[in-house]
Amino acid sequence: MLMNADWPDYAENSETIREKLRQLSDETDLDFAVQLVGEFSELAPTSLAELKEAVAQSDGSRAGRIAHSLKGNCATFGLANLARKMLAVETTCRQGKVVPLESVTELERDYATAADELHGVVQELMEGAA
Repeated sequence: MLMNADWPDYAENSETIREKLRQLSDETDLDFAVQLVGEFSELAPTSLAELKEAVAQSDGSRAGRIAHSLKGNCATFGLANLARKMLAVETTCRQGKVVPLESVTELERDYATAADELHGVVQELMEGAA
């Protein structure tokens, strides 16, 4: 069973986020990177709610797919801690094990904190580009 104690216990690293966003903006441009962050910020809470619903309904297949998608998005923006936790949920689901509902509630809190950090870094990069 996935337990919160199995998860890494550290905050997102703003330097990692900054590096990932710089890399993304170098590959595209800063405006597009900011747009992608905005879309992620709009969709992630809905995806987390869907993850919670799937876990509550014991739908491990659906929960695993949602966690997989969130994992990739988190990694794209340098949210390494959150991506690792999504990987843990995805792996647990694929193994046919139960994900405690409390774990998803914790993920929602972690996302809120990570989103604040992500938006702070985006603001810094935008101010630096101005």
